Amino acid sequence: KLLLDGVEIGMREGEKIDSYFPFYKSKFEPTRNEFIEYLKEHTNQKNKVAILGYAYSDGKNERYDHWTVVKNASDEGLNLFDSDKEKNKINWDEVLIISNEKKIYSHKSKPYLIRPRDLVVLELLEDKWI
Repeated sequence: KLLLDGVEIGMREGEKIDSYFPFYKSKFEPTRNEFIEYLKEHTNQKNKVAILGYAYSDGKNERYDHWTVVKNASDEGLNLFDSDKEKNKINWDEVLIISNEKKIYSHKSKPYLIRPRDLVVLELLEDKWI
């Protein structure tokens, strides 16, 4: 709930936002390909966007965790909208997608570590859809 407190700013009357965490506390663990397909399906619609958490470590600097907005996903990677100094595009060949429970750390060849549980999908609902 705290994540969405400021979302209504700038929304038109009659619009609402639905949010869901598709893999948080889920018994279903998507494979890498299933997760990528899910992102492509749910972010390539004009009324949906995703917020994704990831860990980053290039082997040179200390690891850090970050949340970003995924505008859309493609076969090549993720297109991001970020207010920080992060990249606007992350290629899939730089990403390690792992199970929610594994304790694996990123590697310099795949510095982005993504767990499916760290995905939030936001959907803009208009009153005619509710």
